[in-house]
Amino acid sequence: MKTIVACSLLCAGAALVAAEVDDDKQAAMPTPLAEIHERGVEGRLGARLGTIVTVAGTVVPNTSNRKEDLSAPYFLSIESVDGRELDEPVLYRFEAHRRTKVEPPQIDDRFSYAAYETGEFAGAPEGLWNYMRGYATTGYQFETRLFVLPARE
Repeated sequence: MKTIVACSLLCAGAALVAAEVDDDKQAAMPTPLAEIHERGVEGRLGARLGTIVTVAGTVVPNTSNRKEDLSAPYFLSIESVDGRELDEPVLYRFEAHRRTKVEPPQIDDRFSYAAYETGEFAGAPEGLWNYMRGYATTGYQFETRLFVLPARE
């Protein structure tokens, strides 16, 4: 009887471990593109990418040491989105949509802009240097950007 109970417990434990391994494999599986099209992607501001929102906050000086931030003299420190206060401010470069003209702000200005987040994969995927000469870049990752829009006409 003890052998049967021990075997049952051992088999149940093995099944549980196998289920955990399957869960880990499933968590590591990429998200199908069809699912992204259907569900969308939530941006850093808490809204679906491509959704026009109103962002408000303060323009702050660039104190970043990141190479990709060197050319930005300041950042938009976004404190609220559509009137909802964020837990932590989110920093974005000021970038007007390329087909519009929006007057750039100055450091310490308060702002309220219509804007939307967008994103893309950028950088060098693993194994790229097996096919070409290497260059300074970041790892392959998803990056978001904020496009500021002009006031409604």
